[in-house]
Amino acid sequence: MKRQVLFLSMTTFFALNALAQTPYDNFAPEQSVKPIIEMPKMHFKVTNTNLNSEIRSIEFDKNTLSLNLLNESDSVLKSITLNPNDKKFTSIDPLTEKYYHISPYAYCMNNPIRYIDPNGMDVYRFDDKTGEMHLFLQTDDDFDQIGRFKYDKKTDTYVLKTNKNGEVRTRIDNIEKGILSDGMNFKTNANVWEVGGQEQPTVEGFQNFAIDFSEMIGREVAGFYFSDPEQNDVSYIHMGKYENNRYNKSHSTPSIYSVRPDLYGNIAPHTSWHTHPSTAPLADRLRPSGLTTPGGDMEHKQNHVPQGFHTFIILTKGYPPILY
Repeated sequence: MKRQVLFLSMTTFFALNALAQTPYDNFAPEQSVKPIIEMPKMHFKVTNTNLNSEIRSIEFDKNTLSLNLLNESDSVLKSITLNPNDKKFTSIDPLTEKYYHISPYAYCMNNPIRYIDPNGMDVYRFDDKTGEMHLFLQTDDDFDQIGRFKYDKKTDTYVLKTNKNGEVRTRIDNIEKGILSDGMNFKTNANVWEVGGQEQPTVEGFQNFAIDFSEMIGREVAGFYFSDPEQNDVSYIHMGKYENNRYNKSHSTPSIYSVRPDLYGNIAPHTSWHTHPSTAPLADRLRPSGLTTPGGDMEHKQNHVPQGFHTFIILTKGYPPILY
């Protein structure tokens, strides 16, 4: 009997050893293997280096899209929930795939530090056929731009052109704020600007734009300045439509009241202006037409002096305003 018990014990011992991965596995404590689950990081913390501040760190909670101001013991001093409009700054640009061949930062002209994108889309696209301005990108810069675009047939969109350094290619740069607006049309409509006030363009800024715009379309553009009846300072600038203009001739009447009827009786005539684009010979650009033949700029002056206009200027690229 003792031999049978000994035999069974030894048989069991060797059988268990055979099933073990090592001779010592049988003597190891029982363990259960659990899979490791990696959770995405949802909290991001930045420590304040100013030890005198009550706020020792700022934590961003991606779940709730809130900013938590924490004290030394990580207790929440204040929780700030982000405005829904701010959430786009923690999200991927939804139009990235349309511009992958340019840059994932095409929405901000390849410069996300300088340019912000509050509306998801101040760079303008000018439609040469219709004469209309389209706002493409809103920025916090001090100036506006008219960019260069190419039409993408696949996506049916206009893509802003950039150079090899990712910088925006422009048709007109450094346009003072307040001159351009989305949807305005220069070809078929006259336009009026209030100038010289707070957050308004200056007379010089408008003149620079008028010269560059005339160069861009290759035609003359023309209009009038108006002032307060009590003062001589220019307060409004009118620019007529360019639809029937040529490189050496413009058609413009002081139709400011058709655009701003509220100004009737509240403004006085001041200056008549027009551009001479560089498509004309230099000698013709620097002098008024009609000096040797009837018509032209000199006839225009004779017709408008009786209307109260006392100053007449030519605007041309590379030169100060030319009085005539």
